[in-house]
Amino acid sequence: PTPAPAASPTRAPTVASPTPTPCKDLRVQINMGRDADEISHSLTDVSTGEVVWSRAEYSSGDRDDISTCVDPTKCWRYDIADSGGDGLSGFWSVLVLSYDGNVEY
Repeated sequence: PTPAPAASPTRAPTVASPTPTPCKDLRVQINMGRDADEISHSLTDVSTGEVVWSRAEYSSGDRDDISTCVDPTKCWRYDIADSGGDGLSGFWSVLVLSYDGNVEY
């Protein structure tokens, strides 16, 4: 004889959906004053050492606006360097760092 079918259908196995990587916007806005060609800056993933982006070779008066999706569970490092040693010079020089829409610096 043929075995009787199950009294109720069995459920399909559950498969966990991959967890999406969280993402927060890190935004760097910079206006260059004089001696802008001395300025360079970068964003690095500290856990891997990967440089996510790096910028240099600006001219006086240049503006840059960089938005990057970063994983908030990781550690990030923003570096800015001035080969001339006088920082962002000129009264129109501005640096703004925002994280998830909030101005941090």
